[in-house]
Amino acid sequence: MLDFDLNEFDNTMVVNVCNAVSGIKHATRVMVARKTCGSIICTVSMVNSFARCTGHDYTVSKHGLVGLVRSAYSELRAYGIKVNSVSPFCSCHASYLWSTRYGAYSS
Repeated sequence: MLDFDLNEFDNTMVVNVCNAVSGIKHATRVMVARKTCGSIICTVSMVNSFARCTGHDYTVSKHGLVGLVRSAYSELRAYGIKVNSVSPFCSCHASYLWSTRYGAYSS
């Protein structure tokens, strides 16, 4: 907390939370108008389980997304809209795996 940057916090909240709110809002409007049941999926993070590995701003924003998913679901389930989240931990892309196997990232 000693080096906590409030401007960086604001930017992270806009990217991770405000944009998700906007996406859910606009998707919901279309789904309700068309009487379409379906799902909205938000990507949160395993940071919700252990907060030691990232900055405070990122951790707070991902916890905020969990709250958003829960509150949006409680409202939207009446319309047949599910709101869920996925919490990826580590994703290794094929190009990364290939490069580590063949020495591109070796020291």
